[in-house]
Amino acid sequence: MKKIYLNIEDKVFKQALCNLFEVFGFSLCNTKNADFVLDDLGDKICVNGDKIFEKPIDIFHLVSEMSKMKNLNVSGLELYEKSRKILFDGEEISLTDIEVKILSVLMEKTDGILSSDLCEKVFSKVNESCLKSLATHIYNLKKKIEKLTKKQKNIILENSRYFLDL
Repeated sequence: MKKIYLNIEDKVFKQALCNLFEVFGFSLCNTKNADFVLDDLGDKICVNGDKIFEKPIDIFHLVSEMSKMKNLNVSGLELYEKSRKILFDGEEISLTDIEVKILSVLMEKTDGILSSDLCEKVFSKVNESCLKSLATHIYNLKKKIEKLTKKQKNIILENSRYFLDL
């Protein structure tokens, strides 16, 4: 279940939002390490630190933004990009920003991706040190995925292409 953190002082507005988000499968969370964060900044609402809504809030626009939250799911492995975590079978593990970028690309590219293209997407450059850094991050990511899924060969390198195999 997705989690929401509401830092809203207006108790009536907070309860209304809480009820609305519960309909969409969110549960209330007491920390900012949630999938969706709403902060009250006086006459504005900040969503996940990067979206600002002027008051009064257009609930339909807010719900539209909420539905755009990108959560990827491949073979039961769920990636929550905003909160930088993966979830499998009820267990979760935190990821680094780079691991999130790598896993996101691998989950979207079911036909695999060249290591040089992955470097370009993750680091915005391609050189020898980038390729070595990518290999290190993938090694760490493989260990985290293995811990959750119990599958050892979850990211495969074949002919300079990386594949996610779950």
